[in-house]
Amino acid sequence: MVSERYCEYLIQQKPTPANMARVIVLVVLTLGCVIAGLTISQWICIPAVLFGVLLWFAIQKIRQEFEYLILDHELSVDAIYGHSRRKKIMNCPLKKVVLFAPENSSEYETYRHQNLVLHDFSTRNPEDTHYAMVCKNESGTIGFRLTPNAEMLELLDYELPRGILIKENIS
Repeated sequence: MVSERYCEYLIQQKPTPANMARVIVLVVLTLGCVIAGLTISQWICIPAVLFGVLLWFAIQKIRQEFEYLILDHELSVDAIYGHSRRKKIMNCPLKKVVLFAPENSSEYETYRHQNLVLHDFSTRNPEDTHYAMVCKNESGTIGFRLTPNAEMLELLDYELPRGILIKENIS
């Protein structure tokens, strides 16, 4: 009987300032159209409905979570929007991982200066330790920014070949 190792971790991503500004602008436009529709003309309520729908989608976008899942020697990342919609956004076999290191490490510096596409699936919290994962696939080399927990790092230490996982020195 083969025992597979399994790890699951859910993080809440901090909204970007651009997304927060978008929500604030849509709230102001929606409220402005509702007030103008009640005082000036009922036809102004039509844009209020449109802005309200756009506001709903913008709020769903800022309430974004990522679920990291390691199973069957693969790391997959699912995005969860508004605690209701789930979308698989990344699936990388661990045998294709070239580097998994803290993003401020010297090992990652060599990849940072290359033409590397970097996808951010981290918490965006400056106090958290973020890791960069570099994966080679058919379309080239892709980078991912993750915020793993200790259990995930321990499993990756077991699953990845030596020299690929570089842990941060904690002193």
